[in-house]
Amino acid sequence: NNLVPLKELKRGGVPKDGIPAILMPEIVTAEEAKEFMNDSDRIMSLSVNGEHRAYPIKILNWHELVNDRLGDRDVLVSFCPLCGTGLVFERNIGDEALIFGVSGLLYNSDLLFYDDKTDSLWSQIEGKAITGKFSGKKLKLLPSLHTSWEYWKNLHPDTTVALPELGYMNSYDANEYEEYNKSKELYFKVSKRDPRFHPKERVIGTRLNGVAKAYFFSKLNELSSPVKDTLGGEKIMVHYDKKSSTAYITDMTGNVLESIVGFWFAWY
Repeated sequence: NNLVPLKELKRGGVPKDGIPAILMPEIVTAEEAKEFMNDSDRIMSLSVNGEHRAYPIKILNWHELVNDRLGDRDVLVSFCPLCGTGLVFERNIGDEALIFGVSGLLYNSDLLFYDDKTDSLWSQIEGKAITGKFSGKKLKLLPSLHTSWEYWKNLHPDTTVALPELGYMNSYDANEYEEYNKSKELYFKVSKRDPRFHPKERVIGTRLNGVAKAYFFSKLNELSSPVKDTLGGEKIMVHYDKKSSTAYITDMTGNVLESIVGFWFAWY
């Protein structure tokens, strides 16, 4: 049932589960996370029914997936270091909560994960199964922020932090993607490239009524926030906090819209 040519799926250099997804992380308070977290640390963050949680990127760099439960939601927090994309989904198909693992395969340089029930492969950026029994099924995308720890804990002092099982690694502070994030080099081929911009320029992109648009962080940094725009015939606002490099998009009434933060090449 594959939706893309199987020859375009690439091995990422590790076997299935060679990057171990986190299955139900240890949850600590912001106070308890002090020794582990720095104010400048980047995080994925999520709010569900008044509960708030941070997922450090320095952990996601090494695990890529966190299967968690927040409030009344079973959630999947995903991060692809090659694309700089962090997305959070409900991990339910129907009434069943799936467990997801790292497949070791890539499509257009993006993480492919698999579910524990059918071994279908899922595209992270699309949030959609592209092979297997669930092919064509989509996971519900949840609003999340890619931000700094300082920004998030100031916004939500009662936040919790998701950590891996203690003892898995001595330290998560090493960032093996630091040079990759700056270079124009891609480790894996992609089907389409736009050479007008640096491929690793960070953008926030959204799609409304079939029209897609990306906003470059470098340009948002020069403008006053929020930036008003019209997309797909609807008025929107792009919000950007310069100090923390935090971007999100709302409609004119303040409802947060689905968006993706990541590298330009991945959005393109």
